[in-house]
Amino acid sequence: IDIKTDSIKNLDKLVSILKSMPELSNNRSIRWVISGNRPDPSLFSSYPSFIHFDGVLSRDYSPEALSRISMMSDDFEYYSGWKGDGQIPDADLKILQAAVQKSHALHKPVRFWDAPDNKNAWTRLMQLQADFINTDRIQELTEFLGNGQSQVRHKPVIIGYVGGFRGLAETGTIDARRLSHINYAFVDIKDNRAWLHNEKTDTINFRNLLLLKA
Repeated sequence: IDIKTDSIKNLDKLVSILKSMPELSNNRSIRWVISGNRPDPSLFSSYPSFIHFDGVLSRDYSPEALSRISMMSDDFEYYSGWKGDGQIPDADLKILQAAVQKSHALHKPVRFWDAPDNKNAWTRLMQLQADFINTDRIQELTEFLGNGQSQVRHKPVIIGYVGGFRGLAETGTIDARRLSHINYAFVDIKDNRAWLHNEKTDTINFRNLLLLKA
């Protein structure tokens, strides 16, 4: 939701409406992300848990604010004057790559707005590993992605689920070469900190799972 006027007043109104519609505010298939005019990041955590925010890619945030940020976005022209023809200039490319890597290191997806909007630009953005593509040419982009014109192949995400609640995991039976991620269950949040249900076995499992990276 891109707020263009008073961020506090309009966000408070949105929160009020969503609270009256729990089928929306409590729907785990929907994430309400506020972009445009946003409250100061120090206020992010004061909003209900169903409200998330679009961070500014070039800005640094506190851990508390980051916990309420769902994605990082920025004006493409802040990084490059490239207009969408040919290759992105090397100097600009390095700046863009550093920005994307910074966000991905924080486990936040990346979006550039005001970027060139053509097939060549979409390909370059995908090569940059931008996670979202802004477009006013929805049908053309749909066809571009659907018929393989993008010529960009992303490594598949293969997630292994480890149920730590069952006790010690048999990590010797896991072929880590086939996995890109591991989801471990369960960890709870208490006073904004993660804590383990079964510390005795969980800590052993973490050490053994870490050895799979070797």
